[in-house]
Amino acid sequence: MRARKLTGVPALSAEAVVRILEKKGFRLLRTKGSHHTFLDPESRRTVVVPVHHHDLAHRTCAEIFREAGITREEIEELLE
Repeated sequence: MRARKLTGVPALSAEAVVRILEKKGFRLLRTKGSHHTFLDPESRRTVVVPVHHHDLAHRTCAEIFREAGITREEIEELLE
């Protein structure tokens, strides 16, 4: 099965990405340096968010959300 691509995902701050993940039920599992690992207890998916002092590149955001199983439409809803 081919992985779906997320197009049109904006560059976001790490804090915005974390808020979206938490709204979807992800919880902080561990932190190693500036990389925070989140776990969704229901699906057992894990994603790593690099928490730096600048916006994450749109491709990085898209990959995080793809790994988390979050669609572009859900991102738009959760950003409001």
